[in-house]
Amino acid sequence: MKISKYTSVFIIGICSLLSVNLNAENRVLKTLQKCKNQPDSLIATILLDSAHGLKFVDFSMAQQYAEQAIIYAEKSNNFVVHGNAYNVIGICHHLQSEYKIAFRYYAKALDLFKKHNYTRGQGSSLINLGVLYTDQQDYKTSIKYYFKAKKYAEIGKDSVNISSIYNNIAINYQKLLFPDSAIYYYNKSLEIRKKLKKNELIATTLSNIATVYSDNKEYEKSLEYHVQALKYDSLANDKRNLVLAFNNISSSYAGLKNYTKAIEFSIASLKLAEELKYTQMYPDIYYNLFSIYPFLNDYKNAYIYSNKYILLKDSLSTEESKEVIMEMQAKYDSQLKESEITTLNTQNDLQKQKIDKQRNFTYFLVVLAVLLLIIVFIIYKTSKQKSIANKLISNQNAELLNQKKEIQEKSNVIELKSNQLQTALIEIKDSINYAKKIQEAILPKSIHLDEFTDRVSILYLPKDVVSGDFYWYEKIDNKYIFVTADCTGHGVPGAFMSMIGVNNLNQIIVDNKITSPNAILKELNIAIKKVLKQEEVDSESRDGMDISVVCFDVDRNIISYSGAFRPLIYIRNNELIEIKGSRQPIGGNAPIDFDYELNEFEYKKEDIFYMFSDGFPDQFGGPKMKKLMIKQMKELFMNVHNQAPDMQVNSLKKSFEDWKGTNDQVDDILVMCIKI
Repeated sequence: MKISKYTSVFIIGICSLLSVNLNAENRVLKTLQKCKNQPDSLIATILLDSAHGLKFVDFSMAQQYAEQAIIYAEKSNNFVVHGNAYNVIGICHHLQSEYKIAFRYYAKALDLFKKHNYTRGQGSSLINLGVLYTDQQDYKTSIKYYFKAKKYAEIGKDSVNISSIYNNIAINYQKLLFPDSAIYYYNKSLEIRKKLKKNELIATTLSNIATVYSDNKEYEKSLEYHVQALKYDSLANDKRNLVLAFNNISSSYAGLKNYTKAIEFSIASLKLAEELKYTQMYPDIYYNLFSIYPFLNDYKNAYIYSNKYILLKDSLSTEESKEVIMEMQAKYDSQLKESEITTLNTQNDLQKQKIDKQRNFTYFLVVLAVLLLIIVFIIYKTSKQKSIANKLISNQNAELLNQKKEIQEKSNVIELKSNQLQTALIEIKDSINYAKKIQEAILPKSIHLDEFTDRVSILYLPKDVVSGDFYWYEKIDNKYIFVTADCTGHGVPGAFMSMIGVNNLNQIIVDNKITSPNAILKELNIAIKKVLKQEEVDSESRDGMDISVVCFDVDRNIISYSGAFRPLIYIRNNELIEIKGSRQPIGGNAPIDFDYELNEFEYKKEDIFYMFSDGFPDQFGGPKMKKLMIKQMKELFMNVHNQAPDMQVNSLKKSFEDWKGTNDQVDDILVMCIKI
C-alpha cells in the first residue's frame, strides 16, 4: 500500500507540473498578444512586472515571464529591466534552494549594472547575494556583501534599505555569536527606523535585540526590549504581531522565574490568537503554558495544555504516527520470533550435550595419537634447526659488523646536523636580539614632557626578548597624550603588530594632529584593518590590539580617555575609580566604522592614573596557583599610590615577582603610572 501511495503522488506531480508549464506558456503568449502593438521597452517592463508579481507564488511562470522580459529588454537596450529580470530568475532558484544557479543569475545582474554604473541595481543584487550566503550559513561572506550594498544605498539616500541592511548585518553577527556587534548594528537600524516612524519595522528590530539578550540569559534586558516592541506593535495596529509579542514577553518572564506574569501573558497571547484564528501560533503558546504551570505546582493545567500540544502536533503528523506504530509492531514480531528461536536453541543444546559426551572419548584417543606423532616430529625438526641456527648466527655476526659501520656514519651526520642547528639557533637569537634593539628604538627613550617629566613611570617586562605590548607618548601643542597597548600574541608576532601600531599612532597624532582619544582609536581601527586587509572577503587575519589612550589638556585642566577593551583606573582622595573602555578591539572583529566612547573630566592635583595590559592580572601564582585577577591588582594600586611614580613601579615589580614565584611568565607586562 505504501509503495502504491507514493507512486500515485509521483504521477499526479508530473501531470500537475506539465499542466502548470502549459498554463504558464499560454499566459505569457496571451500577455504578448495583448502588447504586440506596444514599444519593445514597454513590453519588457510589463513582462518584468508580471514576473515580480509571481516570483513568490509560481516559480515556473515567473521565470518564463522574466526570460521573455530579457528578450525584449535586449531589443530595446533597456539594461534596467534586463538586470532586474536576472534578479527575479535568481530569486526563483534561490527560494527552491538551488543556490549555485541563483548565484549565477545574481552575479549576471550585478555585472550588467556595473557595466552601466547603475548604483541602485548594484545595491539590489548585492543584497540578494547577502541573503543567499546567510541561507547557506556563510555569515562572514554575507556581511561583506551587505557592507558593499550599504555604500550604494547611501549614494541613493535610501533610508529604508539602509535600515534593513543594518538589521541583516546584525542578524549575521548574532549567528556568529558576536552579541556586541549584533546589538551595535541593530541600534543603527533602529535609529533610522525611528526617524522614518515605521512602527512595524521598529517593533521588529526591538524584538531582534531582545533575542540577543535572551540568548545571553539577560532576561531583564530582553523583557525591556520586548515591552518596547509591544508598544510599537500596538501603534502598527497589526494584532498578529501582538500575539507574538505577548508570547515573547511570557518567555522573558519565565526566564526571570516570574511564572505568574509569564502565565498572564501566555493566556493573553492565546486569547488573541483564538480571536484571530491564528492557528500557527497555538503550538508555541501551548508549549509555553505546559512548561510554566509545573513551576506553580498547577499540574492540572500543565496536563491540559500538554495534552492540547500533543493532540495538535499529532494532527499535524498523522503519517508519522502510523509509521511509528508499524515500526513498534515490527519490533514486537521480531521479539516473538527471537523467543521461539531461544526455545529451540535450548532443546538443541540438551541433545548436543549427549552427543558431545560420546565424541569426547573418541577425540581423546585421536589427540593422544597425534601428540605422539608431534613429539617424534619435534625431535627431528630440532636437530635440523640447530644446524641452520648455527649458520644463521654466523651470518648475523657479519651483518652486525656492517650495521655498526652504518651507525657510526649516521652518528657523524647527526653531529654535523647538530652543529648546523646550533649555528642557526645562534643566528636566530642574534636576529631576535637585533629586533629587540629596533623595537626599543621606536619606543620613547625617556620622559621629556615638561611638567610631566618626573610624574610618569613605566613597568615594562616582555615575556620573550621582544614584546607584543607597547607604550607611546607625545606632546602636541599644550596637550600630553599617553598610550598603552596590548597586541595580539607576544614575541616576534606581537612585536610586528606593535611596530604597526606605533607607526600609525605617529601618523595619526604627530602628522595629522588628531588629539581626541576616541578619534585616535577610530582612525587607528581603520588603519589596522586596511593594513591587514581585514575587509576583504577572503581575509583570514583577525589580529588587532586592546588599547587605552589619555590626553591631558593643560590649558583646560581636562583629561580625555577612550579605550578598546582596556580600562583607565585613577585614585583620588584615597578612592579608586575605574572607567571601562568600549567592548570592541582595534582591528580583528571590530566594525570598520565603530565609534569608540569618549570620557572627559577635570583632573586634580595628587590624582594618580594607571593604564595597563592584561599580562599583570592574568599571571598565575600565589599559594593556590591562580590568576592574580583585576581585583587584587586594584589593591596593589591602593597600597602604592602615595609613593612617587618610580617607587610605585619598583613596588609593583616586586609584588609581581613575589606572586609569580618560580612559575613562567604567561604574557607581556606593561603598567604606566602618571601622578599629577
